[in-house]
Amino acid sequence: MSAEATEAAARRSWRFPQARSFRLGLHALLSGAFLVAYATGDEDTYTMHLAAGYLTLVALTARVGIASLVRRGHALALSLPGPLGELVRRPWTAMPWLTTLLLGAAFLAATSGVAADQSGGKVFQHMHEALGEIALAAALAHSLFALALWLRGRLVSAMRKPVRTALVALVMVAAGSAGIGGALVAPAHASPAQDRLLDAYLAEARAAEPGLTGLSVERGRTLYLGPHSGGQPGMSACASCHTPDPTQAGRHAKTGRTIEPMAVQANPNRFTDRDQVEKRFSRDCPNVL
Repeated sequence: MSAEATEAAARRSWRFPQARSFRLGLHALLSGAFLVAYATGDEDTYTMHLAAGYLTLVALTARVGIASLVRRGHALALSLPGPLGELVRRPWTAMPWLTTLLLGAAFLAATSGVAADQSGGKVFQHMHEALGEIALAAALAHSLFALALWLRGRLVSAMRKPVRTALVALVMVAAGSAGIGGALVAPAHASPAQDRLLDAYLAEARAAEPGLTGLSVERGRTLYLGPHSGGQPGMSACASCHTPDPTQAGRHAKTGRTIEPMAVQANPNRFTDRDQVEKRFSRDCPNVL
């Protein structure tokens, strides 16, 4: 088939709403499954993490498989990366490279996750976590570059109309200022909910032990750092999973799953929901004590 005929066929393929809708739906499924898998790596949501990971792998396989069956330029095709030298002259042609990087990283992250799930080996687990971070970075780069391309097209069009140019520039400056301002707002290190929860526990402790005058930082540090003789192997202290520095992210001693920091200075959401606190204490403290 000649280049002209191929181009004409590609144009015709875009006239079918089904092809475009299917591509957008598959893209949404792949993006959603990946984001859910990334956000549910905690031990409490491990089942959802597995389901989303396997769904990501299926969606990836379907996307690449379908693209390999259609002609170049088709609505369901994937753009192939061009020569690297072309990126210097035309930086906006980097999108196929970013897409290839994203699909490759996501596929490797998903397959290493399957290997970790099936074998239980920590080598695959560490590889899976590293590849997941790379895939997320590639996804962010892909999204930002797509946004940059869209803005470039809008700006080129707006340059022909001075009023629209001024409005677009105003919106961009306002958005940039809002983003910088939001980044400079420091998160709160305590909250009324945390204070109420601490006061409630202190009242209960005083009811059980009338002579109690207050809470002890030193006793809390001793309880946290341990070690305690009654704990499970490898979990003789809170610090076994949460690290000796509670402002840092921890890692579950058995599953290797990442745990958000315990300290409210690093994680303001900690100790705000009594049901969650009770759930954690009733489940994790027996393992340590």
